[in-house]
Order: sequence, then structure tokens, then C-alpha cells
Amino acid sequence: MDSTSAKLMNYRTTTSALACNDKNSAIGEKVHSSTAQNLTPENLPIHFHLLADSLQKATLSRLHTLESSLNAIYPTKIHIHTLKQAEFEALNPWGEAGANWCAYFRLKLGDVLPKQMKRALYLDVDTLILQDIRELFYYDLGQCAIGAVRSGLSGDSIKIVRERKIKPQDYFNSGVLLIDLPKWRAKNLALIHTAEYAEYADQDFLNLIFKDSVCFLPYRFNLQWLAESRMHFDNLPPRKNSNGITSYPSAIGFREFASALVSPAIVHLLGGYKPWEKQNFQADPSKPPIFTKNPYHKLWWALARQSPFAMQLILSYYKRAAITTARAYLLAYAPCAYTLMRPFVRTLKSLKYTLQ
Repeated sequence: MDSTSAKLMNYRTTTSALACNDKNSAIGEKVHSSTAQNLTPENLPIHFHLLADSLQKATLSRLHTLESSLNAIYPTKIHIHTLKQAEFEALNPWGEAGANWCAYFRLKLGDVLPKQMKRALYLDVDTLILQDIRELFYYDLGQCAIGAVRSGLSGDSIKIVRERKIKPQDYFNSGVLLIDLPKWRAKNLALIHTAEYAEYADQDFLNLIFKDSVCFLPYRFNLQWLAESRMHFDNLPPRKNSNGITSYPSAIGFREFASALVSPAIVHLLGGYKPWEKQNFQADPSKPPIFTKNPYHKLWWALARQSPFAMQLILSYYKRAAITTARAYLLAYAPCAYTLMRPFVRTLKSLKYTLQ
């Protein structure tokens, strides 16, 4: 048995943490499923710590069902920590499921996780696990507090980079964080409330407070895929194509990007390419819509259909997809009809909220 295998056999638990609210708890559930299904059978329990503001009884029941089904695959425990968004409401909101402050919950990890715990892996709810990620728990962070992956796109347009607080090549994406908890707890994360930079929720703050204590992980541990039309590798400034879509320079070299694409461990479904959403990437609404799917779209849905949240996810997707598609085609081919329909739609929404 090699030294890594010996360490794995002696390790008692693997801990992952996610932040969500009731609107995207079903999305976070896919992180649980894809993680558990990509662990090798060593009988070492994995603990998921779900950071949430409020979860409905139906959601809690589905999570309990999920925990039971995952236990049939691999020893699993789901812990739920209830936090309050109100603590962060003075800060910039974030989130595709409607503006919220759940992203800031990760700053509370040091408070909610057991004090004896030494290391944790934070995952955004829009990640897809494709390989056994326990090797991350033995990744040598040296004296660093966190391990993170560089942002996929150049940070030149980000304020803290423009003002030279962070080097462009050192700006990391906070969607996957390998955390040395004692060192994490040693930082005064309450400073977020007076942070000068908050363009991307707490990501800018984390980049600043850990800029001298971050170990950069290989890109395959946070593969941030974007369509070819939205990124380029020639180090030239941002540019627009004939459809008005802006392409940004990649912060990752082509070889590392290609290597991660061949063998990704964690895929980050960001940039509007989420399998549970449908987005029109056409910059000019008067032109025919452009719908682009993430290459992991089918795989994500294959997992989603096996989950206790399957029907909720499917119905939600088709509802939003129908609205997005109708809006895009109306704007492109019948803009007058779209303009006439808007007051009617607003009235229906107001009536719906009144009846609720």
C-alpha cells in the first residue's frame, strides 16, 4: 500500500460544505449526488454541511430521502446549518436564483463546523463532481490557509485588479475552496462588513484577505467552462464577434485548460451555462436568439432525474425555458407584441403575489 492509500485508510471523515437557500437547494443536492457517486469504496464517511437560510419541510424531507439513497452508495451524512441572510443584507447581493446573500454564508464556516475539524472543502451549489475528490484533502497547502483555482478569465476588468490590489494571474474563483480551518479561523472575516471591494459578493474580499495565504490548485479542480465565443487564449484584450458576444482573454494557458477539459475533477457550471437554466446569449435582442448548452448538460440531467428533487427540477426548468424562449423570439420577430404583452404580464404577477 502506498503512502497516499495509507493516509486515506486512516482518515475518518471527508467534509464538504455548500451554501444555498430553498430556491436552489435542489441544485445543491446534485453536488451531493455527484460527489457520493464518484468516491471509491473505502468506507470512509463523507459529511455534507449545508448552509441555508430556510428550508421548507418538503425540502428537508427530500434531503432525508437523498441521504438514505446516498448511504446505499457510500456512507454519507447531511448536516444542515441554518443561518440568516439579514446579517449580510447591507452588502451586494448575488445569485442566479434571484438576488440573495447566501454566498456570504461560507464566511461562517469557521463558526458552524466542529472545532476539532482541521480541513473542509467548500463547493458552490453549481458544481458537478466527476472524480473522487478525496485526494484534495491530502493536497499539500504548505503554510497557506486555503487552496483555490485561478479565475478562468483574466481579472483585468475587475476593480481590485485594475487598482493593483491583486495581480491578474493571482485572482481566484471562490466556488471551490480547500480550507485549512485553524488558519481560516485566524482571519478576521467579519471585516467583510467594511470591505471596500465587493464587485463579486465576497469573492473580492476573500482574494484580498487570503492573497498571501492561497495555494493555487490545478484547474481541473474548478473547471470553469465557457463557450469558444466567450474566451480566447491569445492574450489580446476583450473583443466582440459579429453577434455582439464579448470574448475575454483566458487567465489559464491553453495546455492546462485542455488538460482539465480531458480529465476534470470538478466542473463549475457558471457563466449562464447552467443545465437547469436556459439563457439567450444574443447581445442584440432584435437578432435571432443564440442558445448554448454546457457540454455537461446531459450528464447533469442524468443525475438530476435520479434524485428526490427530479420533478421539482424538471418542472422549474421547463417553466423558465418556455418564458426565456418566448421572450427571445418575440423580441427578435415581434417586438411590438412583446411591448404590448408586458403590462399584462406584470398585472398577472401582481395578482399572483396578492393571492399568495
